[in-house]
Amino acid sequence: MTELEQEHFTREAVKAAYRIQLFEEAGGARAALSETPEEAQRTKELIQAQEEAEKLVRHPKVLDRLCPALKSVSGDLETVAKAAAAAVLPISIGPHAIVSVTPLVVGAIAVIAVRAGVSALCPEQDKRN
Repeated sequence: MTELEQEHFTREAVKAAYRIQLFEEAGGARAALSETPEEAQRTKELIQAQEEAEKLVRHPKVLDRLCPALKSVSGDLETVAKAAAAAVLPISIGPHAIVSVTPLVVGAIAVIAVRAGVSALCPEQDKRN
């Protein structure tokens, strides 16, 4: 993956994080009121990304990469999303990839990290250091 592709992935992850945060703050109500098939599909994609992110933040190898990156940034969503993308992307590409992620999933990881806090998300890493 080129540097330009990585930058694009990161920008998309940041945008996704804000979309997911807005979706959560609305409680899914806005999407529920929409009757268009496109909105229904977007809602489904957001929910699937959130479910995948919940699984990934419990994956030990993901946490091994994610937690050190999160400890070095502030708690604002954009910064966390950029750090999450930088941490998770290398383990999701190449022949030795251990996970598969999209910008939407990385955005969901960032929302989880901001909502839970680093110490709650990474208690085992705190004990090791």
